[in-house]
Amino acid sequence: MARTSRQRIILHIGTPKTGTSYVQRGLFDNRAQLSQQGICVPLSGADPYALETDEPVIVHNQLAWAIAESRPISGFSRNEIIESWPKIIAEIRSSRCHTAIITSEVFYWEMDTLDQIEQIKSQLAEFDVFVWVYWRDPAEFCESMYLQAVKDWDYSDSLGEFIAENIERFMLLRRLKKWGRVFGTKSMLIRYYDPLLRVKTFGDYMKPLSVTGINEPFPVTFSQNKSLPEGFLEVFKALSINGLQEAKEQLRSSIWLVDRAREKILSVGERALIHAFLSPHYPAIPEPDRHSALPQKAHPENNGDQ
Repeated sequence: MARTSRQRIILHIGTPKTGTSYVQRGLFDNRAQLSQQGICVPLSGADPYALETDEPVIVHNQLAWAIAESRPISGFSRNEIIESWPKIIAEIRSSRCHTAIITSEVFYWEMDTLDQIEQIKSQLAEFDVFVWVYWRDPAEFCESMYLQAVKDWDYSDSLGEFIAENIERFMLLRRLKKWGRVFGTKSMLIRYYDPLLRVKTFGDYMKPLSVTGINEPFPVTFSQNKSLPEGFLEVFKALSINGLQEAKEQLRSSIWLVDRAREKILSVGERALIHAFLSPHYPAIPEPDRHSALPQKAHPENNGDQ
């Protein structure tokens, strides 16, 4: 009798600002090499605009927006976006690869209900799914997301306002527990991202999959953070002392200025206050050797008769 096994899905959900674009560019550049090792990087459900840039990336935002329904995708009807799910499943089935990678940080940033995550599980019911997520220092995460909002989303309010609007998104464990409840805690692959020490190359990201012979998409560069304006201490004292609603109100009344925030600086004391409030909502930092590999799976074409 021929030996059969379910295909495996690595669902890379972010978090944002943990090198996700670098991973997605590496997946684009290494599609052929990964396919030869039994790993499919499907194009169905990928953002077509991201594939057409000078530095193309594979990011499956259409799949995420089909469920999140937070905003339309320019140039696509709602039905076209919804159809991205059956299309990617058909592509994975026909690939004859033992593993497929689906990647979009929108899964983390926009999926805040059990119902949304259950919909993803339902779409992927025929596969063994592992939810792969990187997280970073909470102060750096808040700062980096805000700066992107100012730069790319025309966000014009203060950092305090931004954090108040997105405070639930910055409580990592609270959100990931929902994913673990749906997919099972043993299916959660949680890794720590340190741009200067732990994860430097596309090869480092791919270590859990035990792949070889991959190419680096482009050199990795890092910037040094600088300080944010006064008023920060008072606001995060409110976060650590008061309840969530009171903290949000305090954040909205803060005097931080967008032009000062662009300087990208957080002082030691300011970081300490962010950590005091957010660190209980983050996993402990793992040791570097905790980047354990997933169990290797034989390529379906190599499965023999038993």
